[in-house]
Amino acid sequence: MTKIVIYLVAFLALFTLEISFVYSLPAPLDRLPIMIIGVVFLYLYAGFPNVIWWMVFHGILLDTFSLSFVPLHWAAYMVAAVITTLASKHIFSNRSFYGVAATTSMAIGAMLVMEILLSTGGSLVGLSPQFSGTIISVRVWGMGLSIIFLIMLFPFSTKIKTTLQWLFQQYS
Repeated sequence: MTKIVIYLVAFLALFTLEISFVYSLPAPLDRLPIMIIGVVFLYLYAGFPNVIWWMVFHGILLDTFSLSFVPLHWAAYMVAAVITTLASKHIFSNRSFYGVAATTSMAIGAMLVMEILLSTGGSLVGLSPQFSGTIISVRVWGMGLSIIFLIMLFPFSTKIKTTLQWLFQQYS
């Protein structure tokens, strides 16, 4: 029970950080996908397998509150979660910076492809406006900023990992 509460509080903290803080930063810094970085880091590097569902819940919340410019945002996050799982289990399993950065980039790239498909399909049936290059710009900036953020995060990664593992073991 306590473990579920800790996971829920951590998810809501990441969601609130991205929606309230990151989205209010000046462009292009508002493109930083904190949720994707956090999930990939926790899943691949720190070894928390349950956090992969945070991506899907993030997409559902974005759809619920209409905070995205693509219809069915949860589907794009679901594809990103699947790509993250497959890439971390079969390609980048050594928990290095390159594995985390490449998995993050692959997840963002998969989201980009899925968002383009959803936006194009939505515009064909009249659910969303015509596809624009905004989606590509947002995801390319997000990919670059993710790499920069991970470069700044990784020197502290061992300390973050041990602190998180202690926290989750202490209160679960």
